[in-house]
Amino acid sequence: MTRNRPKTLLTFLAASLALLYLAGCTGINTEQTDPTATAAAQTTFTPVPSTPDILPTEQPSATPLPSLTPTAEGCTKTEGRIEAGELSDPALSRPLSYRVYLPPCYDSARPEGYPVVFLLHGQSMTEAIWEEMGIQETADRLIRDQETVPFLIVMPREEYFLQEFKESEFDKALIEALLPTVAESYNASSERACRAIGGISRGASWAMLLGWVDWENFGAIGAHSVPNAPFSSSRLRTLKEAIPSGDLPRILIDIGESDRYFKGAQQLHTLLDQLDIPHEWQVEAGAHNTDYWQAHLETYLRWYAAGWESCDTNLPRLNPATASEI
Repeated sequence: MTRNRPKTLLTFLAASLALLYLAGCTGINTEQTDPTATAAAQTTFTPVPSTPDILPTEQPSATPLPSLTPTAEGCTKTEGRIEAGELSDPALSRPLSYRVYLPPCYDSARPEGYPVVFLLHGQSMTEAIWEEMGIQETADRLIRDQETVPFLIVMPREEYFLQEFKESEFDKALIEALLPTVAESYNASSERACRAIGGISRGASWAMLLGWVDWENFGAIGAHSVPNAPFSSSRLRTLKEAIPSGDLPRILIDIGESDRYFKGAQQLHTLLDQLDIPHEWQVEAGAHNTDYWQAHLETYLRWYAAGWESCDTNLPRLNPATASEI
């Protein structure tokens, strides 16, 4: 046993020297570690910067969208829109609801106002009938294809459509309240030649009546499936005499050959002939219903727009090459 002690002592001393050497090289603290000190050391540790290819980069700013302000040559919008409104006026017993179609690239700042047509619905209907028949899609297509100049469409509602014309306040609502509101709220032309009024069924009778009584406001009248003449021969003669020579409105009367009100429309046509009032008289296949009016909706809009070429000296047109790319 005594013979092995020197060897064991040498081995112990060698191991101790090795531990001391490793502690000095690696910085190992042989004392008990303080957890607080360790945590502090970790929080103040400064990391080596990441390589440039994984550094967070600043996101590029969003590219501004093209301006929606239309120009005569740069406009590419192909769809218009319809806005709904309600007009309250002390002169009216109840608010007047209406809708307005605005064409593609409508610009409220254009120096010249847009031509406008007021379209009146028939009995037992509302102004929604025009949208149901596709008025927006039809107008969009005509304007997009440059078949017509851009224009506005105003579609008011007649709440009491069973009243006699002389008892109704619908005419006052249109002329005294709606016309000024449209002129103030939209870029509608104030020129008589650039403003038309038309309607279907009862709305056609209203259009004929208002187009003559307030001829200063309307340069064209569309009486589509008009059921009867809204005035007598003597009154129409008086109205005609009040209009300066050359300022008679353009007039279109169309009716389906199977329309139950065909005789009434024909009587109006005959009355205009007797008083030597120029007008267009068209008899088409069809009856007094939505199918007939929807089938002729494009024809109606083309007819109104045919008198508006002089209203469009600077109004924006779509660029066909650009529009076709959308």
